[in-house]
Amino acid sequence: MSIRFRKSIKICKGLRVNINKNSVGLSVGPRGLGYTFNSKGKKTFHAGIPGTGLSYVASNNVSSQPSSQTSNSNAKYVETKIDFRLEDDGKWRFFYEDGSEIFDPALINKIKRNPSFIEQKNKILNNRNEKVSQEVEDFNSEIEKLIHIDKMSAYPLLEEQDYENVIEQIKLETYTESEYKIPAPTIENITQALIKEAESNINDIKFWNLKKRRNEYVQSKINDRFEDTMKDWKVNKEEFEKNEKEKASTLNKEFSQKYEEAIAHSKKIISGDEEIINEEIEAFLSDIELPIEFNVNYSYSKSNNSLLIDLDLPEIEDMPSETATQLASGMKKMKPKTKQEIKDDYKQFVFGFAIFLTSHLFNISPKIYNIVISGYTQRRDKNSEIKDDYIYSIIFEREKFKKYNPLEENTVYICNCFKNRFNVDIYSNFKAIEPYTSIEE
Repeated sequence: MSIRFRKSIKICKGLRVNINKNSVGLSVGPRGLGYTFNSKGKKTFHAGIPGTGLSYVASNNVSSQPSSQTSNSNAKYVETKIDFRLEDDGKWRFFYEDGSEIFDPALINKIKRNPSFIEQKNKILNNRNEKVSQEVEDFNSEIEKLIHIDKMSAYPLLEEQDYENVIEQIKLETYTESEYKIPAPTIENITQALIKEAESNINDIKFWNLKKRRNEYVQSKINDRFEDTMKDWKVNKEEFEKNEKEKASTLNKEFSQKYEEAIAHSKKIISGDEEIINEEIEAFLSDIELPIEFNVNYSYSKSNNSLLIDLDLPEIEDMPSETATQLASGMKKMKPKTKQEIKDDYKQFVFGFAIFLTSHLFNISPKIYNIVISGYTQRRDKNSEIKDDYIYSIIFEREKFKKYNPLEENTVYICNCFKNRFNVDIYSNFKAIEPYTSIEE
């Protein structure tokens, strides 16, 4: 399982505005290809291959409402390319082609009033709003996955017959030797080859003797050539078949060994072999990825078919403290959670994490009958010193655990249905407890 948080938003940029003393224009398109519109009704298509000097330009008139030419500035504008972009704060910034920023308000107003700019601006805003909306949804969704980690529990638990079925599904792979696909040489093939050879090697100005000489060439060589070709073909065929037999022997030994190991491994899982169970637990725990840190110590005993889990939980300070919202302007804003919301999230997570771990650990082997899971976290005492406080300890029984559906039922309710030690009030405050040390307590 992998849970990650996304925190970045990408905004479109790169559109260009062209300004001269008679009109305001907008360029759209990637480097080397695009359209330019101006307020005089002219549309220009430009295409080029960057770095080659090759380009193409075509213009025609299109209907367009001219932008206002009113300006309090006496500046004279020459035709140039201007970049503009939308910043994360929702403001537009404009730049000359050399990268220097434009601050002239009269020039900026000309750009903003241009119909083509307005059209492209709306497209950019709509695109940004869609991206931000998706980012907000993704961010909050990842937080929900963490808080409600119990919704990724294993359900229903496997029965012993399920493990037997796994053994039946293990198939012995075998390697089948390939056939030598090159056909044996024939007199006809050899004859055709010698005819071409004779046509290439034998020439005579006495053309009436040419056919006879070429036939003599073919007949003189055909028997020896056929015999040599057949000999080479047999040698190659034997070598190929020998290699295939060796390959089949090697691979089939490997396949047989893997098959036997898989069968033995599955049988040990069913029998509750301590070494195999510990390997499977280690592999499962190593595959878990969370955005907050946790540690697990465990001990499995075949004698009483019980698994003891000592769970170092994340601190409440590590829980996500913000949610993402989208403002009416389209921008994303991070909204801080209240202390009570964070405490409620923490309670949901720690109990859900116990259910999540328990369900998957039960499924490692049908011989794990009981799981004792005790969770602790680091907190400051009255003297402001850091100490480990156990906040819950629960004894889960396999057969009883099967009766509950963690994907739908409340995790605190499920935990409360088992023998437990935890003290949490209506405000989601945990008091320290003494954990169970065995299933006999």
